Formats: sequence, C-alpha cells, structure tokens
Amino acid sequence: MATEGELISKSIELVSKATEKKIPLRLFGGLAVAYLAPNGRGVKELSRESNDIDLFSLSSHSSRLDQFMRDNGVEPDGKFNSLYGLYRRQYFYDGAKIDLILDEFRMCHRIQLKGRLGMSSITIPPSDLLLTKLQIFEMNEKDIKDSLALLHDLKMGNADTHTSIDAGYIAELLSKDWGIYRTVTMNLERINSYLDSSSIEQKRKKRIGNEIEYLRNAIELRSKSISWKIRAKVGDKVRWYELPEEVDYVIPAPEQPVVTSVEENGRIYQWLGFPEMQELAVAMAEKIRTSYGKPKAILYIERGGMVLAQMLSDVLGVKEMYGVQTVAYEGIGKMGQHMYILPHYINLDVGSKDFVLLVDDIADSGKTLKAVSDLFGKKYGKVVSATLAYKGRSVFKPDIIGKTVPDSAWIVFGYEENENEAGFRELGIPKGIELIENARKGRRGSFADLESKSKRLAESIKSQKRRPAAILYMTHTGIIVARLLSDYLSVKRVSSIIPKMYVEGDYMQHVVNVCRKAVEDNPGGYILLVDTAPGEISEVKKSLSSRMGDVTVMTAATESTKGSKTDFAP
Repeated sequence: MATEGELISKSIELVSKATEKKIPLRLFGGLAVAYLAPNGRGVKELSRESNDIDLFSLSSHSSRLDQFMRDNGVEPDGKFNSLYGLYRRQYFYDGAKIDLILDEFRMCHRIQLKGRLGMSSITIPPSDLLLTKLQIFEMNEKDIKDSLALLHDLKMGNADTHTSIDAGYIAELLSKDWGIYRTVTMNLERINSYLDSSSIEQKRKKRIGNEIEYLRNAIELRSKSISWKIRAKVGDKVRWYELPEEVDYVIPAPEQPVVTSVEENGRIYQWLGFPEMQELAVAMAEKIRTSYGKPKAILYIERGGMVLAQMLSDVLGVKEMYGVQTVAYEGIGKMGQHMYILPHYINLDVGSKDFVLLVDDIADSGKTLKAVSDLFGKKYGKVVSATLAYKGRSVFKPDIIGKTVPDSAWIVFGYEENENEAGFRELGIPKGIELIENARKGRRGSFADLESKSKRLAESIKSQKRRPAAILYMTHTGIIVARLLSDYLSVKRVSSIIPKMYVEGDYMQHVVNVCRKAVEDNPGGYILLVDTAPGEISEVKKSLSSRMGDVTVMTAATESTKGSKTDFAP
C-alpha cells in the first residue's frame, strides 16, 4: 500500500496533469494539510498518517474524469459511481481509496468552492481547507490535529497563499450564516482547549493560540446580516447543522434487471426512477449553466417539480427555492377543464440581468407550465423553464429538456408509484402494474435509503387512522420526503415552509391561511409537518399551534436527534 508521501506525490501529479487538460481538480482533506503544513504535521502531538486521497472537482467535467483517472493509473469504482456519482465519485490507487467530491463541499454545513478553485494551484484555498475541518459538528481528534497543524504553519491574513489564511473571507462567510458561525466558533473553543491541555511546547502553543485569537476577533468584529440576526434569535432550539451520512462501498448482490418500458394495446408505459433522474438533472444543470448562467431562484410546480428542483438546486448551488401550487388535474390521467394558480408567498428581488428557473416534471399538455411561465414572466422578466420529460404535443416547449418521450407514453416517476399503481388497477392495465412491481425489486441508488425510510414513516402515520389534510415541508431538507409521503399517503395538498422565515409574522399568516384552507377542504384532517430531522418542524409546530389552536398540527421526520421528538418516526 502507498505511503503518505507517495500519495501526496500522486495527488500533485493528478492535479497538475488535470490542469494541463483544463479539468479543475484540487486536493483537500488530510493530505492537503500535510502538503500545506509539513512543519505542523511534524510536531509529535499533531502528527498523523493520511491513507486516502480527497479531491474536489466540478460535475460539468464528470464525463471526462473517469477516463482521465484511467489514463493516469487510477481505477474508477464503476458500481459506486453509478450509485452516488451525482455528488461524489470513488477511485482506487495502489490500495488507497480516492474520494472525489463534485461542485460543493457538503457535510455538516455547505461550502461553495466552485468560484474559488483558481485561487490556489494544488489544494483548495487554505481558508476553505480550514473550514472543512471547523464546520464539523462532532470534531474528532484527527480533525482537531489537522486544524492545529494548519494554524501552526500558516498565519492569519487578508489573502489565501501558501503561507497565509484569509481570515476576512472566513469572517464574511460566517457573518451571513449563523449556523456555520455557531459550529465554527464552537470548534475554535474546542481546538483551543485541546491545545491548552496538550504537551506541545509553550512557544508553539502561543503561536497557534495567537492565530486562533486573531480569527475569533475577525469573526466577531464583522457586522452580521439581517438573516443571521433573525436566525440567532432562534439559537440552539433548532438544529443548525446537517447530519452527514458516511457512504461505505459494499459490493451488492447481483441486481435484477429493471424493466423501464412496456407496451400494452399500443400505448407505452415508461418507468423513470431516481438514478435516471439524477443523471438527467446533472446534464440539465450543465445546459442551464452554459446557456444561461446561475438562476437567481428556482420556482417549482408542487407536486410535480419538487424532486427535480431539489436535484437542480444541489448541482447549481441555488439556495432560493419557492413552490408554486396549481390546480389542473382531476385525477390520474384526467385533465381538469380549468387551471389556476393558488396564492403563493414569494419574496424575490430579481435584477434586470437575472433569471428565475421554472421547474416541473413533464410538459404533457403544457397548459400548466405556460400559465405559470406567463405569470412569472410578467412579474420577474426572464423565466427559463426545465422539465425532466417533454411530449411533442405540448403547447409549451421548455427551454431545458431532460428527455423527449412519445405523445402516447405514460411516464411513471419513481416518487409517484403508488398513485400510478392505483390508476393502473382502476383502469385495468396489468402491464403498468408489472412495470412498477419490477422497478420496486430493482430499486437502487443514493435515494433508495430515503425511499425506504419514507415508506416506514408513512406506515407509522397511517396507524393514526386519519389522513392529513395537507403536508407542509421545510424547503431543501424536507422536499423529497414530502413528495414521497404525498404518494404513500395519497395527499395532494403539499406546501413548502421557507427555512428561517417561519419566525416572521406576515409569512406565518400566509402559512396559516394555507393550513386553514386545507382543513376546510378536508374536514377531519390535520396538518402534517415534514422534514428529515425534527428540530425546525418542532418550532414551526409551536408557531402554528399558537396561531390556530383549533387545527391539529403533527410532525414527522425520517431521522431523530437528541432532545427533539416528532409525532411520527420510521
């Protein structure tokens, strides 16, 4: 197996050759620390061995990465990459694992690196490297040692160089996001305590301690944004960090082939599962980026556009997302006579050079997309539209299309299998039922675990014997769970809660109006708040209950956290 020195040499070789090929590639993780801070790593109390390589690149170059790696003696892990390749790829070199992260560093907090790769030649910028360690909510000793090694060799300053860390950049980033501010400042205390209790010689301790103090002062002295101050009022009552899932590669059992298309009585029935949606989303994001740039915000049709919107948001790095509710379909395969757009709350400032991205799952008749595009075109100017699938008969052709399907095709998306199965049984279409049953047997990919947890959560909710009148979810974190629960529970009224806005009175009145309308239309129903974790929805429940005591509000989450409970769990 390769030594740490050999792995550093291989990393430098890969990054240098990638640069020649115009493929953005940078080193991070433990080897990047060893490269930038060799003297710090040399301190006995801070030394450790790194036995894998962590690299960062962009998904827009993912189609070239596998071949580039092969050409340089690195073997792609085909099975892993087919399952998790949207955000992460895996390779092997001389017994060592190579982890490649695409587009965004995403762990306990998100760090945008796309526009910063040109600031350093071998590693990601030192300030970002330090942040990848300090953003970890539960730092282990390895991460503490790496942070202290960096602070031993590199001084705080106003720029990222091979000898300095840009404290101003870190302070500015933390001044806009209370969550990462909370974790980083907490960890600065943690590494300082570790330093004080260590046996490192006093002179080195003082030097490292001075850098920690410099950074803390820079962070505290930077003026904070309004959103930071609003979130700070909520404080630790709501979880401010994500719970990362470590993906370990396990050789799976042989898979059953997934039948993705069947035909019956001259009509085609096609299955579009999460893995294919991921692949289409990456390709669509690249078309959006190269043709139009980065959207100011993503508007998506609830329920159809929810999953694609989340995927595009992740790939494009767009944080502002707003759900739009429309009414057109009366049932599976049935189009209503009239279509209207329900009241919505969108607080969006779009400049003359900006555009908004409008997302839905399919342009079938195209009437819904046309009406929504016309409305927001008048309001915001430029609207770019995107759908996973498109039929030539549609009166509206989206700007970005994942795939074109025949006019007669019945598309079964992976997040609405139960609704479609019920429709197939009602209409007597056995081939459609077989299509769904086969797809269930071959379920795979990075969303399989979330689908499984959501299904168990739905069973828990069903035991309550009452159906929700509406499902409300936290945008970004709860959007896919909400879409799956909507299918499992047969609930069509689904609406988003914008994170950090539920503390504002005007916005909460809008949410109350949505809830009251849902219960009015479904007497005996209740409001179900959904997220992946219980923290924020617990606070939303308190806020809603205080405003409408006559309406039952319940919570459901796929994960659990210490000190927070939900009414329903998997």
